[in-house]
Amino acid sequence: MVRIRLLRFFMLLPSLLALVGLGLCSLNPAAGFTVMLIAFVLFGLFVFLIVCPQCGKSPYVRKALSPGPLMPATYSTPIAESVCSDCGHPF
Repeated sequence: MVRIRLLRFFMLLPSLLALVGLGLCSLNPAAGFTVMLIAFVLFGLFVFLIVCPQCGKSPYVRKALSPGPLMPATYSTPIAESVCSDCGHPF
């Protein structure tokens, strides 16, 4: 059975708001722009203010297990980790 945690759904809120704002742009451009602006502000707050309490790493940045010449050592993801990949602390 698939369980969706409330925190992961809450962190997907900016992406869902951006899609709603994009849909509203054709009906009411001012409302669509406002909703998309709120989505991007929330996304920025999530990315820059949510960090691990022990090591300070963002849950949106993951480290590659075996970085090669074409793969960077760190990469960002739209869905946050549930456990810190540096220290193992649960978010």
